[in-house]
Amino acid sequence: MNTLITPAQAVALAFADGEYLAPESVTQSDIAAAEQRYIVPVIGRRLYEKLLAGSHASFTTEYLAAPAAFFTRIALQPRLDVRTGQCGTVAPKSAAYQPAGTQALRELQRSLRRQARTLLRRAAEHLETHAAEFPEYDPHENILNRCTTDFYGALEQAGYKRKKLNSGITIYGLQIRLFSFLLVACTVVFIGIDFLSGVAASRAAARREGRAWYFESREAWRTVLKLGLTITAIAMAWMIDSCILDFMGLNVARLFTGFTCGVELWSFLENASQLSDAPLFRWLRRYVRRRIRREAGDE
Repeated sequence: MNTLITPAQAVALAFADGEYLAPESVTQSDIAAAEQRYIVPVIGRRLYEKLLAGSHASFTTEYLAAPAAFFTRIALQPRLDVRTGQCGTVAPKSAAYQPAGTQALRELQRSLRRQARTLLRRAAEHLETHAAEFPEYDPHENILNRCTTDFYGALEQAGYKRKKLNSGITIYGLQIRLFSFLLVACTVVFIGIDFLSGVAASRAAARREGRAWYFESREAWRTVLKLGLTITAIAMAWMIDSCILDFMGLNVARLFTGFTCGVELWSFLENASQLSDAPLFRWLRRYVRRRIRREAGDE
């Protein structure tokens, strides 16, 4: 089985001084599985085959050996923390040491994953900036150019700092560049404009008909309810995009926001037809009246 690194290299690169692991504990299949899962989706199949054949050896040594080793350790680490024998699966324990707790193991995995992803992004950036040296590399095959399952890692890569609150909740100082904020802001603007134009249109219609006009608070509360439900739906769609189906690049939040803003735009145009005598709005006014008569059964 051909791989980019050997078991001895994996141990030497992924384990720090003082951490002992016999090279025979790491198998070629462990390394191959890690490379197939993490390395190939970034560099592409053609370049990977070339590297296995010995091409671009300096790139492999300088940029890919370390992330391949760390990803191998990430896949291997759970197996190192337990032993399987005649008594089943057990955790090793001695008089001087005791098994690490769940939280410590989780922090170790998170640290290893963060380091591996940072090194892999470094390799991807080198490929992007030296594309002429790697004709087998296709940027369209690089999954980092399409989507990322490492949402928080992407935030850190973009320069956001992670802070830990006293409650233990980890947050990111999103100096708010998250596109979800822009989606919500656009929705608020569209719904707000539609509400204000609706109030103005209602008042204009009352004046034309010679009747008294009163502001109805229930309409305002209805708009507040609509706004709250819409923002909730955008947040849920954004979670689908970022945390559940991020690998598909569906842009559900953007699609839903676009649909919502489109509906509000049409409603605004209907309100504007009550306020302006411009040809477009006159046509809209006639269209709205026909639709109302049709729904009322007059046509």
